[in-house]
Amino acid sequence: MSLWDNGRWMRSRWLHLVAVLIFLAAPALVAAAPTSPLVRVELLSEVRSIAPGATFWVALRQRITPGWHTYWVNPGDSGEPLSMEWSLPAGLSAGEIAWPYPARIPQGPAMSYGYTGEVVLPIRITTAPDLRPGTHVTLRGRASWIVCEKICIPEESSLALTLPIASGAAKVDPAGAAAIAATRRALPTSSPWDVSFTATSDTVRLAVAAPGRAAERMAEVSFYPARWGAIEHSAPQRFRAETTGFTLELARGPLRETVKAPIDGVLVVAERLDAGVSRQAFTVRAEPRALGGGTHALSILRALVLALAGGVVLNLMPCVLPVLSMKAFGLVQHASGRPVALRLHGLAYTAGVLASFAVVAGVLLTLRAGGEQLGWGFQLQSPVFVTILALVLFAVALSLSGMIVIGSRWSGAGQALAGRAGYAGSFFTVPTTRTSSFSNQGFKPTPSAGRLRASLEQPTGSCRCTSRS
Repeated sequence: MSLWDNGRWMRSRWLHLVAVLIFLAAPALVAAAPTSPLVRVELLSEVRSIAPGATFWVALRQRITPGWHTYWVNPGDSGEPLSMEWSLPAGLSAGEIAWPYPARIPQGPAMSYGYTGEVVLPIRITTAPDLRPGTHVTLRGRASWIVCEKICIPEESSLALTLPIASGAAKVDPAGAAAIAATRRALPTSSPWDVSFTATSDTVRLAVAAPGRAAERMAEVSFYPARWGAIEHSAPQRFRAETTGFTLELARGPLRETVKAPIDGVLVVAERLDAGVSRQAFTVRAEPRALGGGTHALSILRALVLALAGGVVLNLMPCVLPVLSMKAFGLVQHASGRPVALRLHGLAYTAGVLASFAVVAGVLLTLRAGGEQLGWGFQLQSPVFVTILALVLFAVALSLSGMIVIGSRWSGAGQALAGRAGYAGSFFTVPTTRTSSFSNQGFKPTPSAGRLRASLEQPTGSCRCTSRS
């Protein structure tokens, strides 16, 4: 049997093996899929009849299978909230869902906001005054939601509720009224306190002005943002009670621009009372506040120290250190020159450093001013860029191993500029070195690079020395 025939035989065996495995796994996959709804939904009403020109409440009650969960209006790191599409008769209109505050549901490294067990979602219905008593109206709608455990499954249900129109006061439905009233009592109410926040490159610190609140009674404080991106949902939330109120320290989220505007959300405060722990939920709008001058100076100093340490460490890595020999050889060549010439070469090299970072910063700030959500190393978040970079590095590895030969025109790109005689060679040494030394940070790390990254990540309200972006 030839080598070609042997390869065809081996490939055929592998294809047959894969087909057998798929055939054996198919029944298990089908059996794993649930055959009945994981969430049972019904439409409740607080009244058995309605009066023309009045408002009343209905609600969607979800009974969720143990171990599974549905989602809040902001589902967190994954998921989708319930949506309701109404088909109402003329003279009736439905408001938005009044969302009870959720629970934090960890899912591996992610965090979701949602509900388990049973949840009632109230909706206000308004009736027109010209409805005719003695007739009936039917409220119809289609609810759709996602229910998750280890996997997520979309579900939906068509709902209908028929109610008579009465000439007098509406009749109360005891069962529906009790469930809806209990949920409405626990709905978030408007906060009586002023809430503000300050942001650094890593944290968002909420400050709640609540003087007179007993600090020793406070057991827990949680914040649920109304939109994704302002804070890191999975990070721990640390609160500190003070005589003037309390603070809550949160990890800053991936959308850097969100801290330039007010942050809306729900604040849940748990207090120890004689009857046990009581929880209250408040809707809040936290206004951005600039950091104090001392805090801002410490932030700059911290960024400079960490940038210097990072530059020293990362410049010693094998992907960067050999390239820096270009500058070392340049210094050796000028060692016998006049001191004035050496200083001028040093100034030219410094000008190259500042010019290269000015180009990088200008491109980033221009893109961010155009609405792009960019930060330091943003290009490594693009699958296309990472794929191209991997192919380039693979080609370099093949070239170094002698498998392929890259022409000197390409392999020496930039060397002609850095090898120029005089001050131009010193000036172009830095841009050429930077282009040749991509590492896991996207550019060669230096103290200037660290400070540039810190500047890009500063919110507008907390940094008065950098450009607005």
